[in-house]
Amino acid sequence: MNKTYLSLPKTLRRCIVEPMVGLLPAPGGYYGRSVAKKAKLFVQSAARMEKNPLAVSPRIFADTEITTLFPGLNLPPLQDDPLLLAASSHRNDNVVETMLRSDFLTYLPDDILVKVDRMSMYNSLEVRCPFLDHRVVELAYQMPMKLKIKGFTSKYVLRRLAEKGLPPQIVKRSKQGFMVPLDVWFRSKLKTFIHDVINDVGALWERNRALNLLEEHLSGRHDHAPKLWAMAVLGLWLKKMNNG
Repeated sequence: MNKTYLSLPKTLRRCIVEPMVGLLPAPGGYYGRSVAKKAKLFVQSAARMEKNPLAVSPRIFADTEITTLFPGLNLPPLQDDPLLLAASSHRNDNVVETMLRSDFLTYLPDDILVKVDRMSMYNSLEVRCPFLDHRVVELAYQMPMKLKIKGFTSKYVLRRLAEKGLPPQIVKRSKQGFMVPLDVWFRSKLKTFIHDVINDVGALWERNRALNLLEEHLSGRHDHAPKLWAMAVLGLWLKKMNNG
């Protein structure tokens, strides 16, 4: 679908499609259940990969946003970017295969498994991930893409296998991540908290630009929750370090 979209005239994409998608509201909740959020993510990923085909992994901030929010900050050279390095290690004509490999080397061990391990240990639980058995992983990597995604059906072979023991409403159910609803909380019970952190005079970022991000989020025009949360963690960490 990415290739089809990028085959459209650039003028059409830049002057009509992207502005129209940008006007869509960003409702709260998991992106998988929001057509508007899916459209925004798709357009962003297409633009990112048009600029650099190896940029298959989504990022919280675009490079231009970082340099705008943190004036004077020097970004690391591209050859040192861990996400681009992971993608280049398994560059494939099939962009989905490249994405899978990149996630396997970065997002899985550095994000998902870290969270599972911390939360399970905190509650004295031993968690096992049967899908990460090396035999399952090796088999999955040998499968053709048509068994992984068929049309708009993801996890195709897994769903077919699950049909033997699970009801249809479970087998056909769309993906539901375990995301904390920060986008909703920042517009409600954590609104004062996030405003105070972003508006901190001692913060590293350019305050007016950061407050613009917050205003766009509060208005519902954009979902900037990941960006605001990342900035909040950085700001609170810096304050703790400075206070000893």
